Amino acid sequence: MTVVTVREKNQVTIPRAIARAAGIEPGTTFDIQYVNGVITMTPSEHRKLGDSLEQYAGVGRGLWGQTASDVAESLERDRATWER
Repeated sequence: MTVVTVREKNQVTIPRAIARAAGIEPGTTFDIQYVNGVITMTPSEHRKLGDSLEQYAGVGRGLWGQTASDVAESLERDRATWER
């Protein structure tokens, strides 16, 4: 865990290693919230990606097959590999 100090104007410096790992650059904006004693800062771009579950509808389409029988066959093949 890294410890940071809040400066006079409530400013906090994000350590370089953390900023690099998170892709934070000058000008990055954050959503910040305080809930149950925990402060969370989330880059605003991340919030936009998860605004709605509807964005993910159909993301797995065709992954296990194109028809119901294809999906059933794929499921049976997977189940056959399970250690019981």
